[in-house]
Amino acid sequence: MTKVEKIAEKFRQEPFHVLPMRYTCVGKSFRFKEECRRAGVEARVVICLGGVKTRRFGFLLKVPMIHGWGEVDSERIEVARPLDEKSPWGTFDIDLKPVIAIWI
Repeated sequence: MTKVEKIAEKFRQEPFHVLPMRYTCVGKSFRFKEECRRAGVEARVVICLGGVKTRRFGFLLKVPMIHGWGEVDSERIEVARPLDEKSPWGTFDIDLKPVIAIWI
C-alpha cells in the first residue's frame, strides 16, 4: 500500500456526515490534499456537479449531485467513504459522471 493509499484509506474510514463540512466528500478531499502535502505528495482537489443514477420508487432516476475527490498524478482518489459502500441515495460515488468540474 502506497503513502497515498494509506492517507486515502484513513479518510474513507472516517464517518461521512453532511454537517460539519469537514466530514463531507469536499471537506475530506481538502484534508486529503493537506495530508498529502505534508507527506511530500503533490495532490489537488476536484469539485464537480454531475449526474448519478439511483433507483427510487421503482424507477431508475438520474439525479444531480455535487461531489469532491482528491487527485494525484491525474488519478481520481475517492475519500468520502469506503469504495464498496453506497451513499444514502443508494449510489456509488465512483459512478458520478462530471458535467462541470473545478480543480483546486
